[in-house]
Amino acid sequence: FTQSISIVSSMITLVIMAILGITYTIYFHYRFGATIGKMVVGIKITRPDGSKITLIQAVLRSSVDIGFCIIMVISQLIALNYADPEIYLNTGPIDRAKYILLLYPAWYSVVSSASELWTWSEFIVLLFNKRKRAIHDFIAGTIVIKKQYSKH
Repeated sequence: FTQSISIVSSMITLVIMAILGITYTIYFHYRFGATIGKMVVGIKITRPDGSKITLIQAVLRSSVDIGFCIIMVISQLIALNYADPEIYLNTGPIDRAKYILLLYPAWYSVVSSASELWTWSEFIVLLFNKRKRAIHDFIAGTIVIKKQYSKH
């Protein structure tokens, strides 16, 4: 909705949503050991001994994703800055997304490819180690366990 009000409202919404997304992930991992999705499937993030992770570990676990998020938000803010308000505000959501994508900085494709490579490397590493840890688990010193096995 805010994308159809003004370019400035789109920029503000973009920044707020990025901050909320990052905060949600870090807070839920730190406070509960899981996001809502992990809770639904019955898994939890812990230290290898089963104890609760620290705030630093929650931040470290998301650090690469946060980095990509910040870079992608910056690239979208740059694109919005170059957007023609007449075109941007008078198109539907799909055409608006197609239009704004044309205005992203040239380096966005490199960042997008690096982000995709990161995602695939996480999956591949997870498949090839005994405890099914992804790279972010190694960065933070965490593991994912079935909830019923965690220490309280």
